[in-house]
Amino acid sequence: MEDDCDDCCASCCCVGCSVLGYAICFKKMRRSIRIRLFMIYLNILCLTFGIITGAIFFGPYTTHFTSTDFRSIKDRLSFLFCEGVTITSVGDLRSSFSAYILDSEPMINETFLQSFTSEVTMYVHQEDYKYHSFYLLRGSVINIGVCADSFIQMNIIKGKHDLKEYIDNNFACDSCIKKTINVYQRKCLRTSDFVEVLYNVSESDDYFIFYLSPLEDVWVTAKYHINRTIYDVSTARDAYSSVVQCEFTMDLKPQYVIVHLDDTGSMAQYNIMTDCKGRTWVYLSIFFVIPYLIGIFVCILIYKCCKDPDTSELTGEISPSINSPLIYNYPSYQSTEIIGPPKYEDIIRDEAPPSYSEAIGPIIN
Repeated sequence: MEDDCDDCCASCCCVGCSVLGYAICFKKMRRSIRIRLFMIYLNILCLTFGIITGAIFFGPYTTHFTSTDFRSIKDRLSFLFCEGVTITSVGDLRSSFSAYILDSEPMINETFLQSFTSEVTMYVHQEDYKYHSFYLLRGSVINIGVCADSFIQMNIIKGKHDLKEYIDNNFACDSCIKKTINVYQRKCLRTSDFVEVLYNVSESDDYFIFYLSPLEDVWVTAKYHINRTIYDVSTARDAYSSVVQCEFTMDLKPQYVIVHLDDTGSMAQYNIMTDCKGRTWVYLSIFFVIPYLIGIFVCILIYKCCKDPDTSELTGEISPSINSPLIYNYPSYQSTEIIGPPKYEDIIRDEAPPSYSEAIGPIIN
């Protein structure tokens, strides 16, 4: 396996050196061929980077929402590369939403709170976990009542990075947890059986309510009551209300797309997909016009600075004018005609040939 890797690396290095040699005139070749190769490489690079930019960096992107989430969507959107954006609720579970586009960065309105209430009952296996997620703005308040028929640990975790690190470290990451509550066995019949958990959000981010059962299988009931702060969208340039799909046009200046999921009363996750509509003239300028102008300049440099090699250097023939003792008086290997014996009828004689009887002599009885 290591030998294969070494061979692969050696091949890649050789290809890279060859390309570099062609580019800076180390490899001997005619200027016309060098220019053609350079333009082929340029076409391949421009096409590749154009496709990568359009399909990967500014392609469709899906964001997860929970009921009443209020998010500013920035991933894979650019006022330079996108002339418009389409927003769609996708997946098996779909929800209506409101969408806004602002010319300035949205401000949080902490004087107005939106309330969200939901109750969830779930079954958590031993040494397993479940969690619910919200995107909460600064100033929001989480109020949860939790009850279980056996011991369970509830953690509040901020941010996707800390959630991943907490799970990858087998739940041994104290710095990943914002708040921990141990919930012991209750009957969950009365309000007093529920453990009340209160958490004030100091920074806008994804928040995960994480339930871990380290001892045995357990039934858990959680009552959520969340008071959300929201964005001030009164200055929105354009807006849609309670739709499942909409489209905005984008100007050549920084803009902000805001999506607010309607209240579904459920803790399920919904997928909102944003799709950037490419600005054609920007792609043509960046991946066609500018590279080709640079390419023309490089072709002129190649023509001026590089020289065509001698014909003998390209064909591999040895020039006889080279002053080397190794090629003095070299033998000629030209083919010679092989002369065979003369034919009987071609022999020139002074007198006629003898007759048959004279040739064989007298007959002896």
